[in-house]
Amino acid sequence: MALFAHQSGAYTIDPMIMSVGINAPFPGNQGFFSMRRIQDVQVASEPLTINILPLPPGAPASFSGAVGQYQMKVVPGKTNITTDEAFSFQVEITGNGDARRWDVPVPVASGDFDTYEPKILEDKVFDAGAEVSHIRSIAYQMIPLAPGDYTVSVPLAYFDPASKKYVAIQSDTMTIHVTQGTGVRPDTLANADTTSLPQQLMPARTIWLKDKFWASIPHLLLFGMFLSGAGLGLVQVIRRRRESLIPEQEKVRSAAGRHALQQLDMLQQELPNTPGNIFFSKATEIYYRFLMERFSIPSSELMRLVYQQHSMLRLQTRLQLKGPVLFSPNACP
Repeated sequence: MALFAHQSGAYTIDPMIMSVGINAPFPGNQGFFSMRRIQDVQVASEPLTINILPLPPGAPASFSGAVGQYQMKVVPGKTNITTDEAFSFQVEITGNGDARRWDVPVPVASGDFDTYEPKILEDKVFDAGAEVSHIRSIAYQMIPLAPGDYTVSVPLAYFDPASKKYVAIQSDTMTIHVTQGTGVRPDTLANADTTSLPQQLMPARTIWLKDKFWASIPHLLLFGMFLSGAGLGLVQVIRRRRESLIPEQEKVRSAAGRHALQQLDMLQQELPNTPGNIFFSKATEIYYRFLMERFSIPSSELMRLVYQQHSMLRLQTRLQLKGPVLFSPNACP
C-alpha cells in the first residue's frame, strides 16, 4: 500500500484487522490418521504512527511540488523550421512520487516564442517492485517570433526525501534553426503543415457541408420512421413493464370473463347440432370454470357450494309441496 501525505504533522494509521483460519487439533489423544479442524482467529497489526515533515525553505524557481526521485527524457521534433511553423517536442518524466501534486514544467528558450498550453499525452501509475512508479508524457508546441538559432530545454526541480535536499534536473538541450517564413502564422493559415505536431495539438478546422441532405425528403422520411419505431418500442416497453407489475392471479381473474365469452360463442355456433342435455352440461361447465377463475375458488369448494344450493332448492320444494320429494343426482340443477 502506498500513501502520499498532503500536509505535514503526526498521523496514526489504524491497525489492519483480518479473520484467518488456522489448523487446530481435536482435544485428547489422537492417532496417526486423526483429522484436524480449522479454527477462525481474528488478528490485527500494530498501529503505525508517522511524522510528516514540512518541506524546507529555499526551493528552486523551477520547483512545482514534486517530491520523490525523478528522471527526464526528451523527444525532439523537427528542428529546421520557419517562423510560420511550430516547434513541437515531447518530454517523458518518470518518478516514484505523487504526480498529482506537481505541475507541468515550463520550457526555457534562448529566444522569443509563443507557446501553446502543454498537453499531457500519458499519465500512468504502475507497480515497480517495492515502490510505486509514475510516468507522465507531455507534449509542447512553440512558435518562434523571429528567424535565428535557438536552444530549448525543460527544467524540473524536485525534493528528494532520501537526501532531504532539492534536486534540479534538466532535459537535453535542443537546438533549432529558424528561417523567415511568409508571415502567416499556423493558427491562421488554413493549409498549415501540422504533420510534425502531436495529434492532440493539431488545430481544429471547421468544414461546412454544402449538401443539405438533412433537409431532403428521403432523410425526413427515414427520420420519421426512426422516431415512429422508437415511439412504438417505448410504448411496448412501458406496457410490458406495467403488465409485469400485475400479479399472476390478477391476470387470470381479468381474463376469466373473456375466456368464458369466447367459449360460449363457440358453443352457441354448435347449438343446432348439439342435443339439449349436452349443450346445457357444457354451458354449466363453462360457467363453473368462470366462477373458479374469477373468484379464485377451488373446484372442491365450488362443488360444496353447489351441493348446498341444491339442498336448499330441495328443501324449498318440499315445503311448497308439503310432501316428500325424491332427488336424483342425474337430474339437471
